[in-house]
Amino acid sequence: MAAGPGFFIEQDTVPVGEVIGTFDTRTVDGERVSRDRLSGETLVAFFSPGCDTCLDTLPEFVEYARDLGSGPRQVLAVVTGEGEETPTFVTALNPVVPVVVDVDEKLSKAFKAAVFPVFCLVDADGRVLASESKLARLPVAVGS
Repeated sequence: MAAGPGFFIEQDTVPVGEVIGTFDTRTVDGERVSRDRLSGETLVAFFSPGCDTCLDTLPEFVEYARDLGSGPRQVLAVVTGEGEETPTFVTALNPVVPVVVDVDEKLSKAFKAAVFPVFCLVDADGRVLASESKLARLPVAVGS
């Protein structure tokens, strides 16, 4: 996982069991997204432009999210900050899931996401149920 240019951290970034902070933002399509609007389980994926691991993981996540279809779980993708690759992420993700470009990093701060990529499963109350750097490590219940 990358934590800024040249830094690597080998730990989950979002503490499991904690309640995420409040946030209120909009997707690239103008849809309002906030902690209060979460319903059921929500998978939130954080990517950072300029992160090679994020770029490598992008096709896997798109396929994973597409396979979830319109099931009971919500999926949200967050592209943190802006960079040359931001349009690449938005173009790949937006046809499949709602996308937030988190320029001011409010969403990342609400989740305490500091390294990327990170995939978080939260419940309707905003409690983090799982936090992993690899999709394959998420609980089997996600997407079932």
